[in-house]
Amino acid sequence: MFDAIETIEVALRVHVAYVLGKRDAFGHLNQEHLDPVACTKIIEDRRTQWAAWAAKYATAVNGARSEDFVRHYTEKYDGRLPIWVGTEVMDFGLVAKLYSLLRAQDRTEIGRSLGVPAGGVLRKWLTTLNYLRNLCAHHSRLWNRRLTYTISSPPPGLVADLEHLSALPATARRKIYSVVAVTAHLVTTIDPQTGWKARLIDLMAGFPQNPQVSPETDMGFPVDWRSLPLWIT
Repeated sequence: MFDAIETIEVALRVHVAYVLGKRDAFGHLNQEHLDPVACTKIIEDRRTQWAAWAAKYATAVNGARSEDFVRHYTEKYDGRLPIWVGTEVMDFGLVAKLYSLLRAQDRTEIGRSLGVPAGGVLRKWLTTLNYLRNLCAHHSRLWNRRLTYTISSPPPGLVADLEHLSALPATARRKIYSVVAVTAHLVTTIDPQTGWKARLIDLMAGFPQNPQVSPETDMGFPVDWRSLPLWIT
C-alpha cells in the first residue's frame, strides 16, 4: 500500500503544481487563487483553514532550509518558493490539504487527470489515503483493521470500475478493501503499465487458507472480487 500511495502522492504534487502554477507561481500563498469559502472556514483553534495550512507549510519550508533548492530561493530571491518548488517540501498531508483549498474547477481538473471526474469525491478519498499513509509509515497493522476514515462510494456512473463499492455492506466499508480498490484505480490511471494490481492479487492469493480468517471475512473483500473489471489485468 505504501508503494501505491507514493505513486499517488507524486502525481498529486505534479498536478496541483501545474494547475495552480498556470495561474500564479505563488498561488498557494495567495488566497485570491484559492476557494474563499474553504480558506476562510474557522477550525477548532480559531484560525482559518488557510492560516493553519500556511503555518504548517512554513514549518515544512523551514525544515528544508538546508536543501540546495531552498537556499537558492532564499539567497537569490525573497525566499518564497513557487508552487512547483513548494510541493517538494510538502508531505502527503500538506499537499492533500492544499488540494482541498483549491477552487472547485481546479479540483475537478486535477481529479479528471487522476481518473476521478469529481473534485469533491477525490478530496474525501485523499483524506483517507493520508490516514492510511500514516498507518503504513508507522508499520501499523492493516489486514483486519477497522478504519477510522473510510472511503465513500462514488456516485453512480462516476467511476465504472468502482461501482461495486456501493453494494458492500456497512461493515465491509470500514475494512481495507474499499481503500485498496480506490488505490488500484488511481494507480492504474496514473501509470497504466503498473504491476501493482498484479502484485496485490498475488499477495492475497498467498493468504493462509483458514475458514475462520480470510480476506472476505476480515478485510471486506467481495467474494468474487478477482472477477470484477477493476482487477482484470
